[in-house]
Amino acid sequence: MKKRLLSVCMACAMLPIAMCAQGTTQSSHHKLGSDIDYPINRLSPDGRYMGGWKNGISYVYDTQTNQTVTTLGGDNLTVYLKGINNDGSIWASRIDDEGLKYGLYKDGKWTDLPKPEGFSGGWLRHVTPDQKYIVNSYTNSLPDMTLISDAFLYERKEDGTYQYRKLIKPKNDCWTESEVFHVDPMQISNDGRIVLGHMVDGLSKYIFPIIWERNAAGEYEYRIKGESFCFNLDQPSPGNPPVEEEMVTAEPGTPEYEEQLTQYYAAVEEWNALAAAFWTGKALHGYPFMDNQGTTIGTALFTGEQDKGSQPLLLSIADDSYALIEYYRTEPFMVTSNGTAFLLNQFMDGIHHNVMYTLSSTEVIPFDKWLKAEYDLTLENEYIHGFKVFVGEPAMSDDGKTLAFTLKYPNETYKNHYYRLNKSLNLPTSTDKPVSTALFRVYSSGKTLYTGSSTPCDIRIVNTNGQGVAKAENVVSSLDLKHLPAGIYIAAITCDKKTEFFKIVLAD
Repeated sequence: MKKRLLSVCMACAMLPIAMCAQGTTQSSHHKLGSDIDYPINRLSPDGRYMGGWKNGISYVYDTQTNQTVTTLGGDNLTVYLKGINNDGSIWASRIDDEGLKYGLYKDGKWTDLPKPEGFSGGWLRHVTPDQKYIVNSYTNSLPDMTLISDAFLYERKEDGTYQYRKLIKPKNDCWTESEVFHVDPMQISNDGRIVLGHMVDGLSKYIFPIIWERNAAGEYEYRIKGESFCFNLDQPSPGNPPVEEEMVTAEPGTPEYEEQLTQYYAAVEEWNALAAAFWTGKALHGYPFMDNQGTTIGTALFTGEQDKGSQPLLLSIADDSYALIEYYRTEPFMVTSNGTAFLLNQFMDGIHHNVMYTLSSTEVIPFDKWLKAEYDLTLENEYIHGFKVFVGEPAMSDDGKTLAFTLKYPNETYKNHYYRLNKSLNLPTSTDKPVSTALFRVYSSGKTLYTGSSTPCDIRIVNTNGQGVAKAENVVSSLDLKHLPAGIYIAAITCDKKTEFFKIVLAD
């Protein structure tokens, strides 16, 4: 495994409004009607149509006519909305008397995607705004109910039909070296270049992001992301759990059966002990998200401490650089192409609170302060039963100029807000000019600390007890820290009279 230095901005102070670019009054705030009792979690690329699903019924709302224009589901039909087109037609997974299907609903009829043989289930995951690319997962289950799934990519041909290809599944994951049973594609970039998914090994404990990238030959090659966050590698891997059907094959009631059953229970106990020792400490988990240009992944790192929960983690797709945000009990929900991440903070009151993170400022700020500073909009706070209910999970149009939020109340009612923005949160799609990844800053390689600056900087290193262990002035580019033992340190880097603090982990 490649070892590297963890580099994290520790700044958690709220960003002053003056540090954000002020917006104009052209942006506006709107509400859907009070009779809309379903959540909004899907937007058309241009932001006109909004929709969601509730209790197996999917809805589409037209913001120009201010009414629900599509209602699908009920009785023997379950419809899970996945995408809305600019003409109001939808892409969805649906279950009827004939089983599970995936396709486009337009002008009152369904057009289904071709389905590969040999799969019992699956989900439609993502459709690009131009409907050229689609990703889908198809699933089966082992006798012990272990989920097996594969990733498929659909591409529209010139005649308007779709052809699919199966994406390669890794043979082993990066940390337990046990078989990968489950890969699930979550998103595909607008140009079809990058497919983002997640993978789970036989332990089915934690989820790691994986990408498939199209090469010059038009084939998709996979890369597991976040390998530097593999953990407890000094502990023996528990491998795959024992399977009763494989170990107990004798007829019930026979001496051989009882002996095999005893051996199986002993194997389970041994495996549980190994797994308990291995599955401690930090680990990536949760479903990953990606911006529509295929540059940035948002995921979460479990801290290993229940009171702290998870930290948001942003990974660069182009390389191994990342930003780990020192803000606990928080996970990313959406990442935009301009480097803005929408984060959900789960407080003990059980209510989601939104905070924002921008790579350019490396600060976490509340959503309402960000909305006011960037777009001069005021968030209307909602109160019920003495609790402040903040905005919920966001959805965004592909052009980055419409944001929608759903407030879910304890009595299962919904209030939907949306914002028309005068500045896009997504960059224009471009296939000939790649999006810059300069927003990410990598400060490490082995035991070398990189300042990320070509001008002289002063560096001071302290350990977790606050004791100074290294100090250097007028450092240009990098500082050798090979004399320090492996461990966690705090680095204070002063460049151009500005000091930033970073938590660093030195690895042998």
